[in-house]
Amino acid sequence: MSPASTLRRAFRLFGTPLPGARARALGADTLGATIAELGDGPYRIATYTWGDPQRQPVVLFAHGWSSHGLHFAPW
Repeated sequence: MSPASTLRRAFRLFGTPLPGARARALGADTLGATIAELGDGPYRIATYTWGDPQRQPVVLFAHGWSSHGLHFAPW
């Protein structure tokens, strides 16, 4: 086994969301969230913001790999 090749394949496997999770996220109601992305190049993270972060406390939620941020919308 080639360590470099194994590392690249493992990164792709663990660094790529499952297709069903992405489809559910794209089809979910945002309930008024502002949607943006962080990152540069091929590595990007979707962000969802409710309310006004300049006037309200900021809370960071992280979810599991097969989930999506809009699961937190009701909170």
